[in-house]
Amino acid sequence: MQRPATIIRRLTTRALLCMAYLLAPFAIAEIDDDQRLPLRVGITVEFEPVAFEVAGEPQGIEVDFAHLLGEKLERTIEFSIFPFAELLDALEAGKVDIVMAGMSITEERQERVQFSEPYMVVGQMGIVRAQDASRFAGPDSLQASGLKVGVHLGSTGEQYVIDNMPRANLIAYESVESALAALRNGEINLVIHDSTTSFQLHRSFVNDNLISLNRFLTRESIGWATRKTDRELNSLVNYALREMKEDGVVAEVIGEWLPMLPVTIGQ
Repeated sequence: MQRPATIIRRLTTRALLCMAYLLAPFAIAEIDDDQRLPLRVGITVEFEPVAFEVAGEPQGIEVDFAHLLGEKLERTIEFSIFPFAELLDALEAGKVDIVMAGMSITEERQERVQFSEPYMVVGQMGIVRAQDASRFAGPDSLQASGLKVGVHLGSTGEQYVIDNMPRANLIAYESVESALAALRNGEINLVIHDSTTSFQLHRSFVNDNLISLNRFLTRESIGWATRKTDRELNSLVNYALREMKEDGVVAEVIGEWLPMLPVTIGQ
């Protein structure tokens, strides 16, 4: 999906930059040279519709947000693709400037990086084969012994299973699609992942035998990660994000990709 020109025109780049530099406690008089360099954005393409590839081109919610952020900061965008579990390592190593990957803001991750203000609040949900829906109808069904539960490696879904499903057999996959494929093939009993995955099942015919349990297991804020030492970029990102929220841009982008998702825009 191409980012809408009507959204781009709403973004006031110079006003944003001036405000950020005037109001931030570490304000500077001029834009440093490195502020004009491309913004290196770390993404994972394992997570439709947050970010995925079509004919080798990244698309999705975070891809649209990255382009919009680049317009706000007057910087071109360079995408670098990593497995989800390696994104924060890449950020800390200086391989990227910011991670935009539908990442939940957790205390553990905040020990390593700083996050923007949240732009969306979602939660974990279970996905099962349609033929097994009745088996998981009850609130205690996820506590059954011996369940084979697929998760995305390094995700908060993985942590949820570790913390809350002690009798389950946890199987971590390199991508969400790999977990869903294992579920379709009967190799596992269910997948635990972000509600964004649950509400996009209808977009792909290959998942037509899968359904969401439509029960939120957690409540999680989603944000963008920068290095702890890069306070200036974090400040600029937050100013941009606040303006996009106020202009309705955040809701518009999410709504275009997930029109049926009952998300809360992060405050």
